[in-house]
Parts: sequence; C-alpha cells; structure tokens
Amino acid sequence: MQSELDQPATDWPDLGAVFDPGAGAKMEVSGEFSSVFTLPAAETYDAAESDSPGLFAMIPDSLLGTGTANIEYTVDGIPQQPFTNYGVQTTPGNPDFIRKGYPVIELIASSDFGHPPWRLSLIMDPYQLIEGQNHLEIDHFTVWAQLTQGEPGSEDTQTKAFGISGTLELDAFSEDPGAAVSGRFHLQTGAFKSVEE
Repeated sequence: MQSELDQPATDWPDLGAVFDPGAGAKMEVSGEFSSVFTLPAAETYDAAESDSPGLFAMIPDSLLGTGTANIEYTVDGIPQQPFTNYGVQTTPGNPDFIRKGYPVIELIASSDFGHPPWRLSLIMDPYQLIEGQNHLEIDHFTVWAQLTQGEPGSEDTQTKAFGISGTLELDAFSEDPGAAVSGRFHLQTGAFKSVEE
C-alpha cells in the first residue's frame, strides 16, 4: 500500500470546466443574490424529470420576485445589463438528480425588454461547504454551474452545463429552513449564440 501512496497523484479528469478560447466569444457573468434556504414542495420534484430540461424547469417563473438578485454579463468585454426581474432561492436539490444531497442556488432572471430569460443553477458539493462564509471554485466538482437561456423545452433554448469556470463567494450559508444564503458569483464561459450575434 505504501508504494501506491508514494506514487504521484493522479490528475483529475478534464470535464470541460474551464472556458476553451476556441469555443467562440468569451462571456463573463457576474451577479449578487440574497435568498433563504427553502424546502420545496414534493410536487415540484414530481413534475420535473431528471434530465437537463427537467432540472431547469424546476426553476419556475413563479420564483420571480423571491429574494433579491442581479446579473450582468460581458461578451468580449462589452457590458450588458438586460435583466429587470429576478428570483432566487437555495434548496437541498433534486433528490432524483445524480448528485443527491447537493444544495443548489436557483436563480431566474427575466427582461421587460425582450431578452430571453436566464436560469442559473449553482450545485454545491456539501463536503466543501461550511456554515457561514465560503469561497468556492466553480470547477464542475466543488460547484457545478448550469446556465440556460430561453424557456425550457423550447427550440430556442440554449444550455451550458460544461465549460463554465469561476468563483462563488458566500457571505452566509446554512441548510436550516428559512436561513439566509447570500453572496456573489463570477462565471466565464462561451457566449450564447443569440448573445454572440
């Protein structure tokens, strides 16, 4: 066994968590949020499937107006602030999802000016989380970011679940129902096609 311990550490597999400069225009997404830890009703999970469209459908339009948030983004350095309405909550996550017991920050942003809505899920490794303040890497392991543009299930929907890197700074975190969860995030990924154009 000692001989195995003396071997160099094995590299983590590359799951595409870092933005690839060849993936098109670079998009940087920044935002802040203040939410509470919420236990969703059981029917929320029953209505969603375990694949990607189902996961994003778990962030309903009815979440708008819950908590406080903002999102802005830049594409190749050009700033954009199209969103006017937000909703955010933190939940224990979908029990049918492959990462069971992973808390999720769920954020929705919509626009009064015609920009397609965005839904962002930040899926956090519970073994990397502590009560209170946290500094977490968005790297597909510690925090897995999933970002979608458009309505789930529509032909125009674009989803990014890989190729996203960045940081998540939590000023407050607790899994007690009703507890405050707040912080900020910064993501780097390739631009959505309609944004890039």
